[in-house]
Amino acid sequence: MDYPLTYTRKVRFSDTDAQGIVFNANYPVYWDDATTDYFDALGLRWSDMVEAGYEMVLGHLDIAFRSSARLGDELVTGVRIREAGRSSVIFEARSWVAATGATVVEGTLVQVFVDAEHFRPTDVPEFFLEAAGRLEGGPIARSVKGPRPALVPPRPRIRHLEDFVVGEVMESDPYLVTADEMVSFARQYDPQGIHIDPAVATEGPFGGLIASGWLTTAIAMRAMVENFISPEHALGSPGMDEVRWLLPVRAGDELTTRATIEKVEASTSNPARGSVHSFIEVLNQRGELVMSMRGRGFYLRREA
Repeated sequence: MDYPLTYTRKVRFSDTDAQGIVFNANYPVYWDDATTDYFDALGLRWSDMVEAGYEMVLGHLDIAFRSSARLGDELVTGVRIREAGRSSVIFEARSWVAATGATVVEGTLVQVFVDAEHFRPTDVPEFFLEAAGRLEGGPIARSVKGPRPALVPPRPRIRHLEDFVVGEVMESDPYLVTADEMVSFARQYDPQGIHIDPAVATEGPFGGLIASGWLTTAIAMRAMVENFISPEHALGSPGMDEVRWLLPVRAGDELTTRATIEKVEASTSNPARGSVHSFIEVLNQRGELVMSMRGRGFYLRREA
């Protein structure tokens, strides 16, 4: 594969372990150096990004080890953009030995654009994609996860029972999960090793720290309160059903909460209120479903 930019580094003694090969943890550092050079090649200084209101954080790293590099090897790293999502950019990266062309490591990095003031995920700026397209020699592919859900009707903050429509879909803005939040929540409410201890989690079934499912549920609840639930006429909920944690959530994931109205019914015992039934999904930045549940909320009727 051709790369618009490569970064070359001669393996130093300090890069190697007791076996005389490059320590695995150094490869992400090489990739970070390569992506830094990539940004320099775009002609975009970091200060320019911040001034425009953007910063970037590493949301996910996926690396596969194919062979080894040794002291004195000239190691070449190539990076290019595979695709861009709404708020993230996926870089492909590969490192190989210059003399033989043998691939040492390969994988992907997911860089997430965040608002410089509030540090929340934001749309990938067009000026970045245009600059990357010039460097890459063509437009950057945008990942397509289907049309954004239609809001029928546009969601008001004040809603009676009659204002909810069966089939209506409501979607929140992405929420960036951080390692500090994962560990802090789990220490207080779900102190299992896979949530609070990196060493234990690395040896566990998920190969690293993951968020407590209850944190994912709490994030979804916050999203519903901020985006879907009408505070003036909501009367609480009798509970949630079919709570399912389908994929692990890790630091750097962006979680979007989506609620689909499944049924709206007036109460037979209390004419002043009724119930709204919804199917709630939580998706990560790759469009993967990480959690789902069904909810029921009580609402005042308009005539009440």
